[in-house]
Amino acid sequence: MNTYSKGGDLLFTVSIPSYFSDHEDTLLYYPYQVSEWLIEYKPLPFMKQKTVKRNLITNLTKKETSFYDAPLENVERLEQQNQALILPINYSKEDVKDSAIRFLTNHYMHKKKVWSYPDITFTTSYSLYIPYFIGEREVKGKNKRVIIEPETNHVDLLVKYKEIHHYLIEQEVI
Repeated sequence: MNTYSKGGDLLFTVSIPSYFSDHEDTLLYYPYQVSEWLIEYKPLPFMKQKTVKRNLITNLTKKETSFYDAPLENVERLEQQNQALILPINYSKEDVKDSAIRFLTNHYMHKKKVWSYPDITFTTSYSLYIPYFIGEREVKGKNKRVIIEPETNHVDLLVKYKEIHHYLIEQEVI
C-alpha cells in the first residue's frame, strides 16, 4: 500500500495547551489528511457557473471523510513525532483523493442538488496529527485506562475507541 511518507510531507498538529507540557501520560497522534478542493458547478439552469473552495478532512486510520471548517490558528508544525506513538495509516494518497471526489460529488449532486455535474479540482493538502494522551484515571472508584483530548480536556474511557485500544495492545503500551 502506498502510504503517506513522513519525509517530504509537511506535518502539522493542533497546539497542546501549556498545562499539558509536563504531562506524564503517553502521547498518541491520530493521523488525518486535510485537503483543499475547488468545486465548479451550475446551481440552476439559468445561473452562471459557481466556484467554491472547500476543505475536507480524512481520517487516515478509519477511512472517513468530512468537511473541515476549523480555523488554522491553533495548528503548528509537528517537530517531535519520534517521541510519540502515531496510529497506523490505512489509506493510500490515491484512495484519499478518490474518496474525497466521491464525497464531494455525492454532496453536490444529492444534497445540494445542483444542476450540473460538479467539476472538482484538487489544490493542496497537508497531514494533520491530532494529539491525545493515554493514561489511567479513577472512574467510579476503579482505575481505568482513559483517553484525554488536550485541546478540549475531554476524558473518556479508552475501550470506547477500539482502533486506538487495539493499536496500544499491539505496541505493548498497555
